[in-house]
Amino acid sequence: MGEPVPKKMQLCQLQWRLRPIYGESSAFKEKHVPAELTNTVITDLEPYQLYEISVLAVNTIGRGVVTMPKEVQTGELPPSTPAQKVQARALNRNSILVRWDPPEKPNGLITQEVRADELIATLYNLETERTYYIHVQARNSKGLSPMSQLLTVITKHGIPGQPSGLTAKALDSKRVQLSWEKPLHSFNIVGYSIRFNSSTGIGKELTLTSPIERHIIDGLEPNTLYSFRVAAQSARGFGAYCEDVTVKTHQSVPTGAPKIIDMQALSSKTLFLRWQPPTKEQQNGALVSYAIRWRVVTKENVSEESSSEEDLAVEENQTQRREKKWEELLRSASEATEARIDGLDPFTIYEVSVAAGTEKGFGPASEPVRKRTAEDGELRCFRVRCLCLCVHV
Repeated sequence: MGEPVPKKMQLCQLQWRLRPIYGESSAFKEKHVPAELTNTVITDLEPYQLYEISVLAVNTIGRGVVTMPKEVQTGELPPSTPAQKVQARALNRNSILVRWDPPEKPNGLITQEVRADELIATLYNLETERTYYIHVQARNSKGLSPMSQLLTVITKHGIPGQPSGLTAKALDSKRVQLSWEKPLHSFNIVGYSIRFNSSTGIGKELTLTSPIERHIIDGLEPNTLYSFRVAAQSARGFGAYCEDVTVKTHQSVPTGAPKIIDMQALSSKTLFLRWQPPTKEQQNGALVSYAIRWRVVTKENVSEESSSEEDLAVEENQTQRREKKWEELLRSASEATEARIDGLDPFTIYEVSVAAGTEKGFGPASEPVRKRTAEDGELRCFRVRCLCLCVHV
């Protein structure tokens, strides 16, 4: 009996990964190639990285022996991220010291202008007491990275550089927490200045008299976008302000009420009303719903603030048979600002108000409006009792 005939190869399997660094290895990725092909293209690799690539054959019996890995380095691209943690300060009246960290993704060997292994430079022969704006870019053989964050430096001896790493976090609807890092060589810092303004255009300035790199700003408006920037202060004065950061305060309940602009009796059991939402400044967030509230009017619960286009006297028998209970209907704010109230009693006076709500809750109710439902048209029986048969002359 002869040896079995080897099964024909059905496909090739490529596998690759980044070359392990310091014992840390990544998982292999795989690609199947038809057996008749002897080349293929691997895409979506990282620029300027060393990869290990190996090949094995696969047939119906199983996988063959994996080849020895071959190391291949991808080509360069321009740096995709700017230099990091760029800082600068005035050394004297005509020079500035600049320091930075390399890009997170250099995508190649950084070259040009300042040697790639240098992360500090001094700019000389500058004009005295002038403001300079500084960017740092990384460059390799393929081009330049994006520009770093803008730095502003004043060439005046003893003036501190810009704070860095400013962050702003909204704590609630009225408070924002700021934190930042000290300027380069911050031994002479005595305090900070914080400037901020809102999307409504109101600007304010706050001075901190101690070198603390954290502060909570309170008394802000709900659901409002604010921008903040910080400058350091030394005994010789304030340095330049850092680039501003923006943050939006949390939403709150509305501080204003809707306004009922029309209410009609559609029938003996239905009222129809329209209203206007609170003003934009009073909404304090995105309106999500309205609460329409109503109750029967009695002599005991008539509001002096209630309004009506007609004289709506409250009948004695209505006073005796009705309670003062409020009922409520919720309406989505995405719908029209109108509603029908059904299931009412005929020829009865109702008091209606509307409140607007955000995700935080409902605000104040509108000024109540009174309206009587229509008569139902049914015949009514009346008893007439004779009280006197005399005629006085």
